Amino acid sequence: MSKPDINSLLGRLGLKAMNPGAWSGSHGWSTARDSTLVNVRNPADGALIAQMRPASAEDYENVIASAAEAAAAWRHVPAPKRGEAVRLLGEELRRHKSDLGTLVSLENGKIIAEGLGEVQEMIDIADFAVGQSRMLYGSTMHPNGRSIACTSNGIRSAWLESSRHLTSRLRCGRGTLASQPSAATCPCGSLRRKHR
Repeated sequence: MSKPDINSLLGRLGLKAMNPGAWSGSHGWSTARDSTLVNVRNPADGALIAQMRPASAEDYENVIASAAEAAAAWRHVPAPKRGEAVRLLGEELRRHKSDLGTLVSLENGKIIAEGLGEVQEMIDIADFAVGQSRMLYGSTMHPNGRSIACTSNGIRSAWLESSRHLTSRLRCGRGTLASQPSAATCPCGSLRRKHR
């Protein structure tokens, strides 16, 4: 496989060589400039993929407040409409599968087939969640049989794990997911925030 043009890849995904580290529905992308940039490198060869400016304490407060506000509104959306939102998320993943798979591969030093497989698994999870949204009996329910806070939660996890939580929370009307991915996977984390 030939080496991908990183700038073109990032551009097709709406990312840049330098990306802000936080998105808040009420404040948009972070404008903080006081923290040191994090270099995101391919662990296989050390090549620079992009840079990300970490979220500030103010960004964190904005994200949590915005997530709580969105969660309160989201739980009143009927389950079939929540399912439609998850379906649209799945369609976006399908549309960008090749580029997302390439980025996941680069960020994790994996072969392209593994990156594409991770994106396909997220698509499959979204498809499953869409079907499940037609089987909900109340306005909200606990996803995966576990109790998860009704408003928001801050988690630090990999692309796929937080994606599972996101689709499950969306279909169940449990609000939003405030996620801080590993510093080693910044561009995909920024992308997840952008498409929420």
